[in-house]
Amino acid sequence: MHTNHVDELIEAYLGNRLSPDLRRKVELHLKECSICTRQLFDTKRLDRELGPLMQAALGQPVLPSSLRHKVKETV
Repeated sequence: MHTNHVDELIEAYLGNRLSPDLRRKVELHLKECSICTRQLFDTKRLDRELGPLMQAALGQPVLPSSLRHKVKETV
């Protein structure tokens, strides 16, 4: 994994949109990096807590990536 954190890949990792090789690299990074592990935990929690509310409010099965990012930053 490159020296940068995998924060830009967390959402794709949760959505199972990564290639198997990249997914393994992210998982190895998560085992070593407490910052990214915390971000993964926070992203899962936000999705679990706000997902149903946002889906009901917007009437969409899946929120657009940009909106999910704005909600996360606001919270």
